[in-house]
Amino acid sequence: MCHPRSVVALPFAARLRAIVLAVGFGCGSGVPSPAIEPVRPFESLRGWASPNTTIQSVAIDPNEGSCRVTAIVTHPPANDRVAVWIALPLKGWNGRFWGTGGSAWAGGSPESLGPRVREGYVVGATDTGHEGRSASFARDGQNRLDWQAIRDNAYLGIHDMTILGKALAEELYGQPPRHAYFYGGSTGGRQGLAEAQRYPGDYDGVVALFPSIHRDRYVPRSCGRRSSWSPPTLRVRGQARRRDRRRGARLRNRRHHP
Repeated sequence: MCHPRSVVALPFAARLRAIVLAVGFGCGSGVPSPAIEPVRPFESLRGWASPNTTIQSVAIDPNEGSCRVTAIVTHPPANDRVAVWIALPLKGWNGRFWGTGGSAWAGGSPESLGPRVREGYVVGATDTGHEGRSASFARDGQNRLDWQAIRDNAYLGIHDMTILGKALAEELYGQPPRHAYFYGGSTGGRQGLAEAQRYPGDYDGVVALFPSIHRDRYVPRSCGRRSSWSPPTLRVRGQARRRDRRRGARLRNRRHHP
């Protein structure tokens, strides 16, 4: 049985994660889901094929008890390359897929796979088509907007990761995931909202913490005086400071010239 009070007592972010984990482990039913074992060798994933998807590597990580798959997904005729990392438990899969998000302008990282795969999940991450945390990917070599790269980062990369992760799980374990969850904050939160809106069938549950949305508002504000455009709040504060300086000057003049 699950006790709501024990969940409510946790910090907000931890409480949301606890709810997802509780649902993932069958909380409420009182019967944990049976573990699922591979039905074919992990090395067989090297030969797995799908349109516009290339398996680059399949490696066993004994420290975390997983098989890690690296793949590249493309969207012809565009010349894009979306890297996807999938970690699959060597034994005791809980029948669930866990998608992870990124931060800043980075789509995600393979470093995020370890904690969840140790809990029995098949876990996915992606770079959404570019390396690094800057937004330089949005322009091509001729300084024009690269709309395919923008779409990859905005929503396609996470969708590709989800489709590939579920397909590899079915290939290895002989059955598709029973449930799928997405968890992310900031950029990961925005990615979660995009998934829920564009591909509602991808996940049974999405935890979108402090989603990085409304960039048209907060990016100019974060630039402050470094930007050629000053947000209204900064203009008002500047006017108030100038008004205070004028008042101070008048008071000083009165003292010297009564």
